[in-house]
Amino acid sequence: MFQKIKQYAFKGLLPSYYFRQLFVSIWLPGVLLYIFGNKMLETGFSIEHLPDLIFSIVFWVLYPYSRFVYEVIMEFIFGETVFLVNIVLLFLVKFIIMTACYVFSPIIAPIGLVFLYFYNAKAAKKMEQQLEDNE
Repeated sequence: MFQKIKQYAFKGLLPSYYFRQLFVSIWLPGVLLYIFGNKMLETGFSIEHLPDLIFSIVFWVLYPYSRFVYEVIMEFIFGETVFLVNIVLLFLVKFIIMTACYVFSPIIAPIGLVFLYFYNAKAAKKMEQQLEDNE
């Protein structure tokens, strides 16, 4: 059972998409680790800092799935609409959206994982059905 969940949900995103999102969002945990690192330099490393490090890494790993949910919703609402806006405004909005997807990734990412599981399971069944029909 867990093998199917892993296959359909966690491997549901294209690797190129997943790693691109991780690469683009590397600054988010980087800022947090910089802040935590400065705190650790002042007080010395202690076990109290470990949850901060773990949470920032977990949020970063879940970020591509929360970003996927955001992009699916925006594509549903706006379709292929193109907006012509000031570049500063564009980057400001992108920054806010990326930060929100990162901060809320433990809440949003499970929605994306459930969606990917059912979408890919349905696609696998459809493919099996087509193979059976062709034989």
